Amino acid sequence: MTHGALGHLRILETGTVTAYAGKLFADHGAQVTLAEPPSGSPLRNHPPFKDGIPGPDNSLHFHYMSAGKRSLCLDLETAEGRQAFRRAVMDADIVLDDRLQDWWRARDLSFETLIALNPRLIWCAVTPFGQWGPYAAYQGGDLVSMAMGGMAWLSGYQERPIVSGGEIALRSASLYAAVCSIVAAFGRSNAEGGRLIDVSVQEVVALGTETAPQFYDLQNVVRRRNGEAQKQAGIGVYPCKDGYVMLYAAEAGVGTGWTRLIEWLVESGVEGAEPLLSDEWATNKFKQTTVAKEAFERIFGLFASTRAKQDLFVEGQKRRIAITPVNGPAEVLQDPHLLATDYFRELDIGASEPLPSPGSPFSLSITPGLVAGRAPRHGGCPQ
Repeated sequence: MTHGALGHLRILETGTVTAYAGKLFADHGAQVTLAEPPSGSPLRNHPPFKDGIPGPDNSLHFHYMSAGKRSLCLDLETAEGRQAFRRAVMDADIVLDDRLQDWWRARDLSFETLIALNPRLIWCAVTPFGQWGPYAAYQGGDLVSMAMGGMAWLSGYQERPIVSGGEIALRSASLYAAVCSIVAAFGRSNAEGGRLIDVSVQEVVALGTETAPQFYDLQNVVRRRNGEAQKQAGIGVYPCKDGYVMLYAAEAGVGTGWTRLIEWLVESGVEGAEPLLSDEWATNKFKQTTVAKEAFERIFGLFASTRAKQDLFVEGQKRRIAITPVNGPAEVLQDPHLLATDYFRELDIGASEPLPSPGSPFSLSITPGLVAGRAPRHGGCPQ
């Protein structure tokens, strides 16, 4: 795809953490080259696999992350491989990487060396704790980053943390890498303007996925996880006729729709709903009491138990109330909003039929993102 919004950019992807950043570039027209070692990218071994059979061309994760990319086999432990890498860098606008510069410096391939060959080079490195500082040399995957970035403190049950699936820390850091790289690329001059961008996954988790640091800075409040307990009346996950809904109805500035929600309950003839319009219920302090939470759960439960979650969502939208279904994977594929926005894309994995896969998190009006072809097959290095 050469007509995309980023069709003028050439990306050299050397890491695995930055795979999602590379995908966003490829999905919007950039020419993305994946530099793989002779054994292939480690993501080729990432489950799940097509038909449940492991193999370098069977990883659904790799197919999704690498659709539309090209493959370049490089053995950076050899002089020939390092020279081939230098040639690739000379032709690149952006390098997406997940190693420390010390690793590259030991192979005479550091940013300060390569920018002499390509003064316009943007090098974006995503590492667990950044390139410098006391933790720079520490290892850390998604779990470590979620813990060190503070999300494990906020997620899970009250007595123990649970880290969300989907490698949220790594995906978030990769998204930041894409945004930073695009900004740097558009901000450079024609002849020079190269930059080394340092993205710390820990910092992304702490400042980009939650608001706990801001609560402490602005209000001197140390946030804690609520776990399975309701935060306050009107905020939380509640059962309904066919599953659960997430409700966020509170006073202005904290949530939306408390008064409109109670008026809806009163209109529907729900027993005990009218007292919830009193001044006592207008403050979060009272709503956070056990009495208030139990009373609301009982009253709202009477209402929700006879209604489907999609019906609650649709009517809530009409009334400007923040209520949404808690969907399982199969239900997400049938979500009316996602279908209406043409969010899902067909992913060619070499099977008889393509798989539906998540599309871009944003859509441009003139040059909308598309999944740009298949992932490269594993060929290995010539012997």
